[in-house]
Parts: sequence; structure tokens; C-alpha cells
Amino acid sequence: MSNSLSADELSADNSFKNAYYVFRALCKLSDRDIKDKANTDPKTNLDLKSRIFSLRLIMQILQTSGPIFRSSEDFLYVIKTYLCVSLSRNGVSSIPELFEMALFNFVELLDKFKAYLKIQIEVLFREIFLTILETTTSSFRHKWLVIQTLAKISADAQIIVDLFINYDCSMRSANIFERLVIVLSRAAQGRQADELGCSPTEEHNLRMKGFECLVSILKCMVEWSKDLYVNPHLQSNLGPDSKPLHDNGYDQDSGRSSSGYVGNGIRRTDSNGSINSFHSNSGLSSESSKNVIDFELVRQRKELFEKGIDLFNQNPKKGLEYLYEKNLLNNEPEDIAQFFHSYQDVLDKTVIGDCLGHEDNHFKQVMYAYIDQLDFTNMEFLAALRKFLAGFRLPGEAQKIDRLMEKFASRFCECNSNLEIFASADTAYVLAYSVIMLTTDLHSKNVKNKMTKEQYIKMNRGINESRDLPEEFLSKIYDEIENEEIKLKVTTLRRGANAVGATGTKESMLSIIHL
Repeated sequence: MSNSLSADELSADNSFKNAYYVFRALCKLSDRDIKDKANTDPKTNLDLKSRIFSLRLIMQILQTSGPIFRSSEDFLYVIKTYLCVSLSRNGVSSIPELFEMALFNFVELLDKFKAYLKIQIEVLFREIFLTILETTTSSFRHKWLVIQTLAKISADAQIIVDLFINYDCSMRSANIFERLVIVLSRAAQGRQADELGCSPTEEHNLRMKGFECLVSILKCMVEWSKDLYVNPHLQSNLGPDSKPLHDNGYDQDSGRSSSGYVGNGIRRTDSNGSINSFHSNSGLSSESSKNVIDFELVRQRKELFEKGIDLFNQNPKKGLEYLYEKNLLNNEPEDIAQFFHSYQDVLDKTVIGDCLGHEDNHFKQVMYAYIDQLDFTNMEFLAALRKFLAGFRLPGEAQKIDRLMEKFASRFCECNSNLEIFASADTAYVLAYSVIMLTTDLHSKNVKNKMTKEQYIKMNRGINESRDLPEEFLSKIYDEIENEEIKLKVTTLRRGANAVGATGTKESMLSIIHL
């Protein structure tokens, strides 16, 4: 592809289209099913061989990619939608050749595409590669491949600083740099060879490689910061005068700088808000010192925020009061509601549900704001209900459920005012309640005699202001709930803002491929 052409011209060019289709086909091929899973020999297993070969070709494409390829929305879509999901599968493969190629491609994404794949890189880093080095169940060969890869990453001062700024200094991201150092420190400390399933010599090599990585990181930090100076007498301004979390320049939904720019002279952000730090050769400057102090303050605020989240999960009243006190959250219903939305992946969903269902008037206002911040426009009723219930666990008390379902029904009808199937919001309210009952009935192990479709339709007769809802409409709801229940119970909770989840990796990637 010629870089002399503009992006618009390339979009219309046949060579661009052909390159796009080839790249997409390779990404799909790298994730194709392996029929003979018992045969792990790439020489005789053609499915496995095609996967490995596809990943190798993709790696070569990424290595030689130019600026147009890297910034093309078409190619970035393929990377997010197909390649990242493929790496999440191949990255947990027990077949060393597949695992190795997944690692190679991950390094290329980290090196050349990190500005566009902040969330995807975090998932792959946190849930796959660092976890493999930590766990006792992974093989020595897998651990060795990971630590060799980390040695390459640790030798790149730019990547190391980028990881710290983009993740450890971001309110919405895990502390990737901190965890990297902890994992490498544990590897350097060593464990018994039999724990790792390797020989004493192999264990020694792993330990030494861990030390080498730590030394490389220290050298990178010295190299990158040698021209910076921070006045040790500058004091942190965390306290009563610091701004609330949502006013500190960080977008609550993304955790990125809402201004698109952080600092002057030593750090910059790309067009999508991901921060690229760069080494300033301009010598000592007050502006550089200010930037370092700014990031130090963000890091301190993040630590306070993580403590507030942990407190909230144990005692919501104490947690919220702590966040108010540290000026990290305003005591307004809209702000608390947005806090529940933005951090539902680390907040205890049971606690959120209890807060939303609380009879206290302040929490009622929070519940109203929480539901009003959801957009159900043009959504089917059941899809909207699933979206509504995804952010918290329903409380057990009937009165709390009643208030939540009533507000949900009102909001759904407000977003879909042209929908003629419901005579009023009361119909949607009764139907929502019946869906909850149906889910419990069909999927509870304690219910032996399951409700039939005919019984469900009969139960909902006359709820539409004395008229019946269409039978095919209710039948479809029954079939969908029977095939896929609404998850009313809490899933695995990640602790704090630096949570580490090791399950559901492909599902995690699938849930964020379009972000």
C-alpha cells in the first residue's frame, strides 16, 4: 500500500480493499476451530498449522505496517473485533507454538498500536500473560516464553513509562506497571523447582531472568527521567481544595483525559485520549517538574479512590462518606448514580442493589438518577431489562424490587414513547415483574415443577389495561428466558480499581472489542 495516498484515496483504492480482506481473513483463520484437539503436532494437524501460519503472517504485517495502516479505522476494527479475541484464545493455549505466536503479536500491538487499544492491551496483559507467570499450573515453557517477552518490554523505556502513565495513573485502569513489578519480583525471589514443574536449572534461569527484567526497568526509569527535576519541597494539594473525581479532567466513562492532553513538554496524548509519554531533551524545566507532580497527584488520588471502593464494598455508607471527605465524589444523586455506572466492574453489585433499593429519600433520588442515565431507546423490552439488571444485583425485599421495576418501566416507556404495544407504563411494570418471576422459576434448582409457556401467557392476561399482550410477544420472551436466563446474582467481583480477574478472558475481550 502506498503511503503517498491519502486515507480517503486509499479507502477507494482496490489495493486497500484487497489488503483489508486479506488481513481480516488471516485474523479469522487464526481463531478457527481445531477439529482434532488431541493432535498437537503442527506438522500433521492442518487446522493447527493454519492457525500458527496465520499468526505468523499477521505478525509480519504488524511489524511492517505504516502510519496509514495503524490509523485506519477499518484495520483497527479488524484488530479489535477479530485479532484481539484470537489472541485471548491462543494466549491460553497449551500448545507452545500457538502461545508463542500470540505473545509475539501482543508485543507488536503494544509497540505500535497501544494508542488505539488501551483497554484491549490491559485485558491481555492482566488476565493472560501476567497471570501465566504467576500461576503454579502453567508449564515452565509457557512461563519462560512470558518472561522472555517481559524482558523485551522491560528494556524499552518508552513502553515502561507509557504503561505507568496510561494505567497506574488512570482512575479507570488496573495498575499494570505495579503488577508487572510485583510479578517479576516474585519470579526473581524464586520458588521450589517442583512447584514450577521444572528442573532446578530451569528454576534458576527463570529467577535470573526475573532479576534482569527488574534491573532493565530501573535502568529505563533512570534513562527516561535523567533530564527531569522535581522540587522535593512542592507539597501535595490533596485535601479540601482538591477537585472531585469527575471534575479533575478525567472522563468517568473512559478513565481517560477528557481534554485529550496531559502535561506540556514531556507527555502528550493521541487522538483517542490514550497517553503517549515521550522523553524531553529540552533540559530541566519547571513545566516538566509540574507534569511529574501532576501525575504523582493523580496516582495518590487513585490510591485514595481504591481505598474508598474497598470501603464501599464492605460498608456503603462509610465508603461514600470517605469519598465525600476526600473530595473524590460529590454527594449529589446524579454523581453517585454515575459513580455506580462507571465503576460497576469493581463495585459490589449486591451493595449497589441495596443502595438503589433503599427507602431513604436520598437513595431513592440516586435510584431515579441511575435509571434515568440509562438509554433504552429503540431497544426490545427484554434487552432493555437485561441491560438494566446487568449493573447490580436485585435486592431480596419485595418493596425494593417493586420500586426498581416501577421506575424501570417508566423509563423504558419514556425512551420508547412511540411503542404502541404497551397501553401505559403500568403494563411494562407488571411485565417486568413477571419476567423476574419467570427467570427464577425456570432456572432455580429449588423449583421442580417449571412454569410452562401456556401458564406464563395465562399469567399475563389482562395486564395491558384489561387487554392481552400479543401471544407471540409473550411467547418470544418465554423462549429467550428459557434459553438464556437473566443473571440476577452477582458474578466474580474484582477487588478495588486494581482488580485482577483470571476467568472469562474471551468473554472479557468480546465485551470490549468495540470500545
